[in-house]
This record gives sequence, C-alpha cells and structure tokens, in this order.
Amino acid sequence: MYIENSTGEIFSEYQLRAKYPHKSFPKKFNENVCSDIGVDLILTPETPAPSSQYKLVEKDGIEQNSNGEWQWVFVERDMFPATDEKTTEQLIAEHEAQQKETEAESMRQKRDEMLSRTDWMACSDIVMSDEWKAYRQALRDVPQQSGFPETVEWPAKPA
Repeated sequence: MYIENSTGEIFSEYQLRAKYPHKSFPKKFNENVCSDIGVDLILTPETPAPSSQYKLVEKDGIEQNSNGEWQWVFVERDMFPATDEKTTEQLIAEHEAQQKETEAESMRQKRDEMLSRTDWMACSDIVMSDEWKAYRQALRDVPQQSGFPETVEWPAKPA
C-alpha cells in the first residue's frame, strides 16, 4: 500500500497503476517510481498477537515512525464488544455454548456413523454377540460421558 504525499490518500499498487494509465511502470515499484508519482510506501510491521482468545488485532490507520517512514498501526479490540442488552462476558458465554453445541453435534454425527456401520448386525436373522451389543450400547452412551464433547473415549470395535 502507498500513501499519496499531497492528499494523504491510501492506494494499492493496482489502484496507482489505474490512476496513471498512460504512465509506464516497471514490474515492481521502486523508490524512483514512488518519488516520481509522489507516493510513499506504507510498511506493514508484523501483526501483534492478541492478548487473549477473545481479542482481535486490526489495522487502525497509519503513522510515521521515528525514521519518517509510514507504517500501519494496529489496535486490539474485543471480539465480542458489550451492547446495550448484553455484557462482553455474556456474549462470550453464548459463543462458548454455541461452540460446545457445534462440537457435540459433530461428535454425535460421528457416533451415528459408527453405529450405522453396524446396523446390519441388528437384522432379525442375525444373532448379535454380546461384544457387539456392548459396543453399540457404548456408542449410544457417548454423549453421556463426563467430558463430552471436549473429550470422548470411543469404544473399541470388537474383533
């Protein structure tokens, strides 16, 4: 990205090429090109890591550093900012509950798939062994495990 010296407008290289359609540019912009059209490169420092799981780091404008170079400035924001109706903590709790429900649904789908692979054994003309009955029951009981859905102990399939 580039900042136009005279106006302070920010442009991408593509936008600058479009702004000057009759100008011949090299494949890659260099200091001479920037000086010629009156722009400065905006440096992009490494994006800082958010301080917590529920924070976002976003670009928040540009400023000149101690060397006089333009660079992006980053700001940290809440992922779930409070509203008139709910606090940040309430919004985080709702998000976590939704994530847990999504994970639980995924685990139930996996369980259902594993059960469906053994449905042929439940046909009336096949005698199911006690090991297979126990395996199928253990699959049905997966959602009742104490760590569900974060930790699931899948039963071992009988030989």
